[in-house]
Amino acid sequence: MLFTVVEALHIKHFNMLAIRVAEDLALLDSGGSYQATIVRPDGTRREARPMIEYQKREPFTPVFLSFHGLEKSDVPVGSTIEVMHSQPAAL
Repeated sequence: MLFTVVEALHIKHFNMLAIRVAEDLALLDSGGSYQATIVRPDGTRREARPMIEYQKREPFTPVFLSFHGLEKSDVPVGSTIEVMHSQPAAL
């Protein structure tokens, strides 16, 4: 699934970057494990593992993708984020 970044908020207390996207995050599985490829407007790419952050009161709807350890400059507005289910490691 492809998402477009419209806002990035750095939450220093948790060393977390919260990303608001233009598309509906409800399309993602709530319990899934994901891998993401972030493509910045200049074409550079970065791999990351997103978490889905939910609204704290009902209805509990997904509102942000969050990434630990990233800065706002890592995911500028206009970037796209391709999110896919993580594949289990082969044994």
